[in-house]
Amino acid sequence: YVAALGQMLGPALRKTTMLALTVTTFNMAAYWFKTIWLPTYLHDTRGLANADVAWLLLMDQIGSIGGYIAFGYASDSIGRRPSFTIFSVIKAIGLLMVTLGWTMAGGYTWTTFGFMLLVGFGEGNWGCIGPLLNEVFPTSVRAAALGIIYNTARGVQFLAPVVISWVAMLTSFGAGIALAVPFALLAGATVWTLPETKGVRLMSDARERVST
Repeated sequence: YVAALGQMLGPALRKTTMLALTVTTFNMAAYWFKTIWLPTYLHDTRGLANADVAWLLLMDQIGSIGGYIAFGYASDSIGRRPSFTIFSVIKAIGLLMVTLGWTMAGGYTWTTFGFMLLVGFGEGNWGCIGPLLNEVFPTSVRAAALGIIYNTARGVQFLAPVVISWVAMLTSFGAGIALAVPFALLAGATVWTLPETKGVRLMSDARERVST
């Protein structure tokens, strides 16, 4: 891993490494800002019973299953990056409505169930991270790069509970969780900064990048 990290931070791959880490961190933040505190938010702030919270979270999980399946078809049809962006926007809309837009959505109604389904559906963009990171790194560091970037992005998320608590004290609990919205949108935007791999032969080393 040390040798792979040195190559990832070398001149040939440094930019790609930083961009890949940025995209993954933004997407990870959008997920964990929602996941860590959403049950508490629904129970304590919105006053829902545990059973009602469970039903909403179930919709999130059902949406995720559908999202992962749909993302595969979407990426084959229109490409990974457009699909990733579209799914990120879907996730952001759902998150916005179940937090800051709770009253507008009608509270605990079928409309909110639909928005929770959208939140989960948008998580389907995780189906892009593995293939995307694999394709932008050479064979010599490909497996290590995926592990290093994913786990570094995951490690940063220990700040999520701290940030949410701080924002909650200043404004509201819902606003803290709603920080997931800009992170989702940033992930959908920054994915376009990664190198295009369509029609490009995968690299066997950091110097090779030959069009097919």
